[in-house]
Amino acid sequence: MKSNFRKRFLAAALLAVTLLAAMTACVTAGPNEGDTSAVTQGATEEVTKSYKPKNVPDDLYYDGREFTVMTYGETDRVWFDVDWSAVEETAEDINDGVYRRTARVEEQLGIDVVPEPGGVFGDGTPLKKSIMANDSIYDIAFISVRSAGNLSQEECLYDLFDLDQLEIEADWWDQNCVKDMSINNMLFMLTGDIEIMYKKSIGVTLFNKVMAKDNQLPNLYELVSNKEWTVDKIAEFGYGISEDVNNDNKWTKEDTYAFLYYTDVTALGVIAAEASFCEKDEDDLPEITFFSDRTIDTLDAWFEILYDETLSYVDNNEDVLKPMFISGQALFDFNEFHAVEQLRQMETDFGILPIPMLDEDQEGYHHSINPHVGSVMVVPYDNDDLEFTAWVTDSLGAASKNILTPKYYDAYLKWKNTRDDESKDVIDLVLSTVRYDFGYMYDFGGLSDITLTMANSKKTNVASEYAKIEDKAQEALDKAIDKYFNLDI
Repeated sequence: MKSNFRKRFLAAALLAVTLLAAMTACVTAGPNEGDTSAVTQGATEEVTKSYKPKNVPDDLYYDGREFTVMTYGETDRVWFDVDWSAVEETAEDINDGVYRRTARVEEQLGIDVVPEPGGVFGDGTPLKKSIMANDSIYDIAFISVRSAGNLSQEECLYDLFDLDQLEIEADWWDQNCVKDMSINNMLFMLTGDIEIMYKKSIGVTLFNKVMAKDNQLPNLYELVSNKEWTVDKIAEFGYGISEDVNNDNKWTKEDTYAFLYYTDVTALGVIAAEASFCEKDEDDLPEITFFSDRTIDTLDAWFEILYDETLSYVDNNEDVLKPMFISGQALFDFNEFHAVEQLRQMETDFGILPIPMLDEDQEGYHHSINPHVGSVMVVPYDNDDLEFTAWVTDSLGAASKNILTPKYYDAYLKWKNTRDDESKDVIDLVLSTVRYDFGYMYDFGGLSDITLTMANSKKTNVASEYAKIEDKAQEALDKAIDKYFNLDI
């Protein structure tokens, strides 16, 4: 049954409209056949295409039944819940989008959506404790990818392909996630319009538009459109911009640079270059593919830029890099989408670019979520009503596509936090090209951390560093596959 379902899913996925096209239609179409619900608030008119689950009965009504959602804990200033905590409208776009989405489904199905904070940074430990105690508290949960990967090997999560009523092939689920994160024809985690948390962790490149203009750089958005935005452009545009501001013959956080970065740009650089940590075979099983000519070429190109202290400045503390970018001390800044939310105080115009390709021969741009904190939805194995869960979850997903996603695209990231139409187009591009590299998501035996380790210590010999973890990585992958083959679920 699972194999047949997966074949049907893959066939449907090949015919599906891409997320980019769907989002463009969603936010630009006027009222026509299939459109519904023009909601006016102030001067902003929200017109959305109507998405509706096919499996949910029209007369379904639960008369006040609770639907409990485990969310991210609320003690971290960035990775706190934004998807379920709205209790009233406040004229803040995301809050109001969340509130309207949830209220609509509650009214339609006669339910009460109850958010319950879980672990900080999406830690799955509280969820595992609840499952082991067979508490049956949570209908769905949002935890980090790494936590979901661990719990899925411990018979704690349902295979979502087994939820017969769940419309996994629907537009409100990220089909890249479905395709990339299945293993042995099973799927334990899912992302999509139902949440914003995973989008906050996607890596992007920010740039200072004033510095670009002052240095007479070409139109960077045109480079992106023409598939000419590559790694070597950072160096090409950057030399001559860096400056020892205080003339102390030292390169410190007081100076000006071409590029600010966190060391995990190296992992995202690999993925963006169409190299990979793992790829899946014809049996839907991951194989380690990290050590390749493509990977070596990619890391060599990045290391040449990152290790040049006259060009780039590194600090894994955002409290150091963010003020530097805000104060105009860098042309480019590697960061994640959540940083865009925090740049409202920046006086200088900034723009958003993809993670650069390695070369112009690539198929296109590629991006990734941060598996340490990027959120995914899971269904705990002590859930005792999968039909209820599937119907409500799809209803929330469809309502999110209708209400929350347009708010995220138009009102939040675009109109408030970026200053030009080109950056809006880049946002659409980035969100439609997310890859969920299985090796990077799971980090088998330190496989994905090898790039961080090398960048932190400014090492360049990929072969010798990979040799240190090769056996451990393969052993961890083999062990994981064996666990998936022997799951009793």
